[in-house]
Amino acid sequence: MGAPPPNLLPAPLKRRSLPGHWRFRERMGFCCVGAPQHFERARLALDAPTARPWPRSDFHPAAGPDQAQLLLEHCAAARHGSLPPGLADSPEAYHLNITPELIHLTAHHSLGLLQGVRTLRQWLAGAWSGAGAAPGALPCEQIEDAPAIRRRGVMLDISRDRVPRLDFLRGWVEQLAALKVNELQLYTEHTFAYAGHEEVWQSSDPITPGELTGLAAFCHERGIDLVPNQQSLGHMHRWLRHASYRHLAERPDGIEHPFSSAREPYGLAIDCKATLPFLSDLYGQVLPHCLPPVAGPVGSLPNGFLSVGLDEAEDLGSGRSAALLGRLGRRRLFSGHLRNVARLAAEHGRAVQFWADELLRDELPLPAIGSGSSTDPDAASGAPDARLAADQPPGIAPPGIVPSGAVPPGAVPLIWGYEADHPWERACAPLSGTDFYICPGTSSWNSFLGRPLNARGNLTGGAAAAVSFGAAGFLITDWGDRGHHQPPTVSDAPLALGLALAWNPAAPPQDADLHAHLDREYYGTPGLAAAVEACGLAVEAPGVGTVNENPPSAILRYANSPLPNPRLPGLTIPALEHSLGELGEARAHLEALPCPTPQGTLARAEVAWAARLADACLHLGLARLVAGGRPLAGLSAPERQTLARRLAPCLDEHGPLWRARSREGGRADSLGRLLELCAGLGPALSAARANQPDPAATGLQ
Repeated sequence: MGAPPPNLLPAPLKRRSLPGHWRFRERMGFCCVGAPQHFERARLALDAPTARPWPRSDFHPAAGPDQAQLLLEHCAAARHGSLPPGLADSPEAYHLNITPELIHLTAHHSLGLLQGVRTLRQWLAGAWSGAGAAPGALPCEQIEDAPAIRRRGVMLDISRDRVPRLDFLRGWVEQLAALKVNELQLYTEHTFAYAGHEEVWQSSDPITPGELTGLAAFCHERGIDLVPNQQSLGHMHRWLRHASYRHLAERPDGIEHPFSSAREPYGLAIDCKATLPFLSDLYGQVLPHCLPPVAGPVGSLPNGFLSVGLDEAEDLGSGRSAALLGRLGRRRLFSGHLRNVARLAAEHGRAVQFWADELLRDELPLPAIGSGSSTDPDAASGAPDARLAADQPPGIAPPGIVPSGAVPPGAVPLIWGYEADHPWERACAPLSGTDFYICPGTSSWNSFLGRPLNARGNLTGGAAAAVSFGAAGFLITDWGDRGHHQPPTVSDAPLALGLALAWNPAAPPQDADLHAHLDREYYGTPGLAAAVEACGLAVEAPGVGTVNENPPSAILRYANSPLPNPRLPGLTIPALEHSLGELGEARAHLEALPCPTPQGTLARAEVAWAARLADACLHLGLARLVAGGRPLAGLSAPERQTLARRLAPCLDEHGPLWRARSREGGRADSLGRLLELCAGLGPALSAARANQPDPAATGLQ
């Protein structure tokens, strides 16, 4: 019996039915027509791993084109004239012709052959309805395809406690590669093993130089640029809290900022002679371990990009650089530092990417996420290089347009926004005429279980704006704010959705198609992706009105503050009772699912843990509302004991599940953040944890 045309993720740009059906073959001979170097990546992709528990075709070289069932052809003159203007010349464009006797893939670039093979792999998997089923015949068709957005990336936070194990990273890259990603960034504050800076990273289990070299090569073989990433202004508190680095701080006395519970130095001082040599040392150590871009040079710079951060400059110009701020103004002070950083990167043949929130501060005030502070100490003696760059006057620009001189040549602004209703148009318009990236997110951080509705709105709106404003790239962020408590599985669906939209925003995948892809390629477990999403939807509760987090996370975060709380404006007893009921049903369904693969078993265990934690937080909110909004410590002893019994298993299972994909470094800090928020339970929590079974008995260690 014939199978329907397979659903493909991302959806190809053009599909046309052809006569006949293709039938599954256990062995398929393939032949490559063209110079061998054009097929290296495509041949590797033919045998890429998958979680599917059922058979797949075994590809082997055929004696020649006449004996092949799969023909891969590189043709430099090939152009796909039926594609929209500008897309036919993309190096990732390809043409796939599937008939009963022959599958013929043609492209004018090796990257087109690679992406065509990835589409073919998914297409062939469509013959199987599941493990144990016989393969169906697939209707033949013709596919012409190319990406709508040329740079499609993912940025994973590896600095907020969770540093992934290398085996997890490699498997994760394979999953993203199947979705046609071509850029990967590992967001780094302090988690690279810089020589001479061991004091900063020694307890974090950092990525080593050798690991970065190997991962860069692994990505390059799969058509992915591993773009080096190092914060270079704010978010440097993990360095500056150490006495030996405090001389680099804008505020050596520290500020209160939203990324730590302690007052501490946060950002680098622009007006400090040692700042640029410090950054130059970091760049000089990390950049040699990353490769030039897969698709060729970026402008006149041969080695691609360095992502330098520069976002959320909470204390910019508030301390040592105050005098320079007074003379130049905030934008020119920031732009001077940006130009200096760009100059350092250019010495290594790289252009910079940087977060644009500071640049867009006047045109698009973003929601405040924290505050720097008040008293300015005496400014330190100046840095001649910084003054020289900052003194260059930006060009004249119409109102609402960022001055051309504010962005160095070749530098690429990254525009971030994480809510479903983010005003992308207002963010993009000031950067008209420049290459920029749009950067939505997975909505997984500060949530335990994700925010599926918000993620879809945020990613869909961002992709539409990227096409409308001609963005050079679409970078999906997966942050780890406040302990990176969400397990990796929670980010799978939004990452897959975002990459599908980045390739073809005009054909957003339906939930069923997205779930089917994840079940087949990631988990080998039918129904698991839908069950994961159901848990997230159960507690998203948009009516509660949280921003950048979901209600369970916010309830725990503000456990020691009275209710009502402005960060939980719509929190009510009926809302919590409804979420608890929905979550109870979703948890029961999730935990009852049979998981025939190790990947599915681990994913189910991760989400079941996150769901138990979310359930405990919802009960915490309910108990507090019933008690008139008292802080956690103000609840009665019996109430605190009941809550402690709910939270204790979550705390004890944190370690085994963490170690399944992540390094030990950072785990204690992540767990410590949960313990700090639960401190109001007092001795009740210690007593409840003492009565928990050995985590080894759960099989998670």
